[in-house]
Amino acid sequence: MSLAEETRIHTRLMRCDLSLDACTAYWAHRTAQDRLEAPQAYERMVFGPRSMSRVKTLLENLRARFDAYPHCLETLHAWQPMSLAERACIAHAHLQLTDPLYRPFTGEWLVERRAEGRTFTRDAVARWVGSVGGDRWQRASQVQLASKLLGASRAAGLVAGRIDPRTATLPVVPDAALTYLLYLLRPLAIEGSLVDNPYLRSLGLQGDDLHARLRALPALDFARQGDTVDFAWAHPDLSDWARTRWAA
Repeated sequence: MSLAEETRIHTRLMRCDLSLDACTAYWAHRTAQDRLEAPQAYERMVFGPRSMSRVKTLLENLRARFDAYPHCLETLHAWQPMSLAERACIAHAHLQLTDPLYRPFTGEWLVERRAEGRTFTRDAVARWVGSVGGDRWQRASQVQLASKLLGASRAAGLVAGRIDPRTATLPVVPDAALTYLLYLLRPLAIEGSLVDNPYLRSLGLQGDDLHARLRALPALDFARQGDTVDFAWAHPDLSDWARTRWAA
């Protein structure tokens, strides 16, 4: 069975937003040999002084984001130290992969407002949530989801400000994080292509700017002629790239 981005709309974001610190702790403790069950995570205080109920909620959501793509687990566990910018980009990409509401919000809606230089409000985001969900959610749920979308996007560096009006911004995207994203997406079934998708667009990587970044990455050879692009991968998969990088 091939791996793919999540397409079924859900509300897990209400229970767990980007949760960058929790993601980092999960990467540090989750290995192929240690699935990290709730009792041991609670006893070790993996996520800090959290209740057992909250630990279970975090584990449920983090497993959905990362265990669903097992080819990433070895790399994330070994990636020490990891800069804040790298952590944010990677956590953001996995939330996009597993949340079909967050993905178009960050990869389309915010992109349009950033390109037009338009500010926006939480109410505008709530209306967008309603347009996507139809009659799936009541107004209160739409507002809650809007708040969670904005909070996660702010933590990822895509939104500035905690009060209205807000502005769409661009995060720092280190070369290692960009390389990780490309190797992560490579075997997955996603909407779009490897050079035109919501994941890259959300980070402001499009067109000539993206092509220049790709040409500079040592882990692949990128060439473009007209509408034709070509990737020559220096490594067979994400794990091999990581092992080679840290062995250097």
